[in-house]
Amino acid sequence: MLTNFSLNGHYSSLFYSRQQGALLGVSKERDWSAVLGANVRSRRKALRVTQEELGCRVGVDVRYLSGIERGQENPSLRVIMALSQTLGCLPADLLALTWSQ
Repeated sequence: MLTNFSLNGHYSSLFYSRQQGALLGVSKERDWSAVLGANVRSRRKALRVTQEELGCRVGVDVRYLSGIERGQENPSLRVIMALSQTLGCLPADLLALTWSQ
């Protein structure tokens, strides 16, 4: 079943999957790990913080943080919360799409 909804005046198409019992975005191909990673990297560089410094502040290994930034890791909610707090933003900001994404 295909349906449209409005969120702040922006319309998006969704379909309901009976097998999965959930609403799924039509653009299900979106790689949210890559979106998160690009936003973490962008904010970290804007603050002029190294991966080593950010990893230490968040409490994760620098190799794991590097994997997050490359979109190869799926961090837990705890790690996303720690990243957002350390980078001075909301967790939702780390999942926000930009025009280039």
